[in-house]
Amino acid sequence: MKEIIAGIGSVASAFLASLCCIGPLLGAALGVGGLGAVASLEAYRPYFLGVMFVFLGAAFYFTYGRKTCEDGAVCQTGQGRRWQRALLWIAAAFALIFMAVPYLLAGHPQTAITAGAGPVKQVALPVEGMTCGGCAISVKAALKGLKGVRDANLDVEKGEAVVTYTEGAVTVDQMVQVINGTGFTARRPSAG
Repeated sequence: MKEIIAGIGSVASAFLASLCCIGPLLGAALGVGGLGAVASLEAYRPYFLGVMFVFLGAAFYFTYGRKTCEDGAVCQTGQGRRWQRALLWIAAAFALIFMAVPYLLAGHPQTAITAGAGPVKQVALPVEGMTCGGCAISVKAALKGLKGVRDANLDVEKGEAVVTYTEGAVTVDQMVQVINGTGFTARRPSAG
């Protein structure tokens, strides 16, 4: 039973460690904009990963490292033990996948293209709170939903969304409003 609890704990802590990136992505997919606020959990990511490794290490120790039967008790062998080991490896795989999510999402270009005609303009909107590719995907999905947005390039490192749009079909204020609705903070660019 200790093995199962440790395995579940490792998967849960890995999920929490990647929630800052998975949350905005799930929010965009489900049409729930407010999940961008979970990006604030990124500050706790190292702690969640540490807990994940502790739980995973405990699960491997309980499964492989010591004899689990007490004096006079019958030890679990055969099919039951294989089942526990298989579940442990599945839990470890899920934990590692969740741990890798921010790094996997970071390498993908965050571009949305929507057809439109008319005079084309471009604006660079400062966006605060984006910390990984998952955040950018959430903002991209929100912008893509606006009629008149032709292209959106997001730069997580600069904290910027460069939006190409059809003038008259959408306003900068609408873009700022839809980004703010995802849980991130966008503002009009400063004049200059």
